[in-house]
Amino acid sequence: MGALCRLVTTVALAAALSVPGMAAGAAPAPNALSLSFVSASRGYALGEVDCGAGSWCATLSRTSDAGRTWATVRLPAGVGRLPGPPPYPEVGVLSVDFADPRDGWIYGWVPASNRAGGVSGLWSTHDGGKSWRRVDLAAIGVQTAPLALAATPRRAYLIGGRLDQRYGLWTTGSARDAWRRVPGVSWLPPAGGAQMTGAIVLHGGAGWALVGNDRGVTGAARLMPDGRWANGGAPCASVGDSYAVPTALGARELEVVCSIGGFGGVAAHPPRGARLGDPWLYASHDGGASFVPVRRLALAPSADSFGVGSSTFVTASTILFPSAEARGPRVTPVLRQSRDGGLHFRVVYRARADASFPQVVVASARVVVAIVETGRGTYLVRSGDGGRTWTPSSL
Repeated sequence: MGALCRLVTTVALAAALSVPGMAAGAAPAPNALSLSFVSASRGYALGEVDCGAGSWCATLSRTSDAGRTWATVRLPAGVGRLPGPPPYPEVGVLSVDFADPRDGWIYGWVPASNRAGGVSGLWSTHDGGKSWRRVDLAAIGVQTAPLALAATPRRAYLIGGRLDQRYGLWTTGSARDAWRRVPGVSWLPPAGGAQMTGAIVLHGGAGWALVGNDRGVTGAARLMPDGRWANGGAPCASVGDSYAVPTALGARELEVVCSIGGFGGVAAHPPRGARLGDPWLYASHDGGASFVPVRRLALAPSADSFGVGSSTFVTASTILFPSAEARGPRVTPVLRQSRDGGLHFRVVYRARADASFPQVVVASARVVVAIVETGRGTYLVRSGDGGRTWTPSSL
């Protein structure tokens, strides 16, 4: 992700999923790359599968039973081959997001034999995946790989970039592709650090967007009641501006976990008794205009700091936190859960030693599905009880 290039080509649509080079009757298990749920039971998983001769091909799967079972659906032909099994040198090559059972998008960056090493891509379906079309990003003014896309049944929003290194927002009605740039929203990238990333959070008619990397948030905006987007609203700005994506529990209620001090180790207005590196729960009751400290999470900064910014709120009081568990010389990636707003945590899932949790998706207060990435590929785990217990799920 992040390759700069203009899109001037179009692609044909596949009549059905085609995995060239695969032996007849073979049924390899795809690696999961990205998840999107439109209800507690219906969801989509973008993945990739070994299609022979050292190549990996994109797949799309659908579930109608909350992730217990998955079935392959049609894909656009141009999504094509991927650079090999994960982990990738650039995280999140492709992602998927559906607004409802009919309207969905695949977006990101596809490797190619050009000077940039790849091309940016955006494909849409408006008939539940029966057919797909490629959206010409260059024609709508997006010149880099989309950083994020999120949609409701009414509207979709996309974070894209320009060759002048500025990022902005684009929007369209969810049932069609008539993308236009949102006026007044323009963000710059940080000076150095890891790969640029972005996030869009929607809740009904409310929305929040931000961009940044491990050095912090460099741009944020809020969707106002009158439909305008206004710059500002980074949730951790007062305590070091660590990159942390808030969870919307309502149109005006948000929660987020901030690392005190952020990248630079400076907190302008820390809560009383806070120490640098501490993970703190912050809440907003005014739609993201301001965030106030609630409490320090009962976690050890040294072992659990990499989970800050990627915490998942199942409900206002139930938090899932990717972290690490040290057992002698071994460090095991784990998911910890708190059911009392961060006062107490317990380990609810242990992964293999080389694993991470690139995405945890809350389909409902009970159904949660996570991607577990290892050095040998990815797999899914799901919970039907709000994160208390987990079972494997295969695409």
